[in-house]
Amino acid sequence: MSAEQAAAAPTTDASDAAAAKESFYYVSGEDDVAIKVSDLALGQSATIHGMISNLGYTEEQAASTPIQLKNIKGDILKMIMDWCEHHKGEPIPVDDGAVPKQVNIPAWDQEMLDGIDNDELFDLILAANYLDIKQLLNYCYSGDLYDSN
Repeated sequence: MSAEQAAAAPTTDASDAAAAKESFYYVSGEDDVAIKVSDLALGQSATIHGMISNLGYTEEQAASTPIQLKNIKGDILKMIMDWCEHHKGEPIPVDDGAVPKQVNIPAWDQEMLDGIDNDELFDLILAANYLDIKQLLNYCYSGDLYDSN
């Protein structure tokens, strides 16, 4: 291919390439219901990402036997996986040590959190902490949530 043909050839966007190579895994909570989640979304959880990368867990293994998270209620795990899918590919926040933390909760996240009661919020915090999902924890710890529940 000449340089002119190469220049005229359509280029693929990085997101197109990522979408074409996206892998999916399955996770399940205490209810044993399998939830399909993209590998990009699972990158939001340091715990699950570590399980996949350090243990060599493959997409094929997850399809036949979902990653078991028996200490998380199924509805809470589904909520967390939906959150991870919504935020897939976003950078993991770095703790700057600021006290108190200044957290701006996006509208989608605020709506999700406004729809749960204090018991669900407690379970969500425990699960997000166990799964090491830093940004979700930041949103859950925001003082604005406690005023409305």
